[in-house]
Amino acid sequence: MDELTTYTWKKEIASYEVDRSNRLRLSTILRLMQESGDRQTAEEDIPYEQVVKKVCMVLISRSSVLVHRYPAAREELTMTTLQRAVRGVRMYRDFIFRVGEETVVEATNEYFCADLQTRRVIRPDVYLNSNFKMNQSFVPGNPQPKRIALPAEMAPAGERTVYESFVDNNGHMNNSWYCDFAADALPEELQRRPVRTLFTNYVHEALPGSTLSLFTAQQGDTAFVRGDLGAEQSFAVEFGY
Repeated sequence: MDELTTYTWKKEIASYEVDRSNRLRLSTILRLMQESGDRQTAEEDIPYEQVVKKVCMVLISRSSVLVHRYPAAREELTMTTLQRAVRGVRMYRDFIFRVGEETVVEATNEYFCADLQTRRVIRPDVYLNSNFKMNQSFVPGNPQPKRIALPAEMAPAGERTVYESFVDNNGHMNNSWYCDFAADALPEELQRRPVRTLFTNYVHEALPGSTLSLFTAQQGDTAFVRGDLGAEQSFAVEFGY
């Protein structure tokens, strides 16, 4: 295995980042994953604003999260991220969140580069030719992103409009909001149950002003949510309890 290049930072969990049961929100976990990657990007001195942002946008396609324990407000998180293998156009980043010596969350993002104008997938040459150190070996232990196998029959669960406040600097709804939309579409008894595993597929970006039609299904201890933009699927989420 090649030498691993990691980045670690610490943060105290704020009261507005937890739910009514004082558990760190899943969407907050996704936001902290994004922030961890952005911080390592800056640390490794990728010419992001000068080169990457002028050529391509970096888009997450799939995420996986395994929660061992939900941290509470005022606990200090130590977050470590590892940029690892490339498979074709796909790149992968691992995350480990700890409280003290206890591993509380493990997660992985799969992502790719898209042309800034056409939104078409391109090879990540800007990243690979930059100063960033890519670890070509896969690291065991973290849950792997996957294509979610949705049930054939799913029940309508309302609609959500993408408002400007949901939009990030890529001009579309930030990936963390899909998790909130999906969780809100579930029955109340599932909304309050702690989720152990989270898988998310981002298929088509939701732009400001668009409307997502939501559909849900449950199979045992697994709940599914699909979001459609008209006739196209926008996202899918699988919650494991």
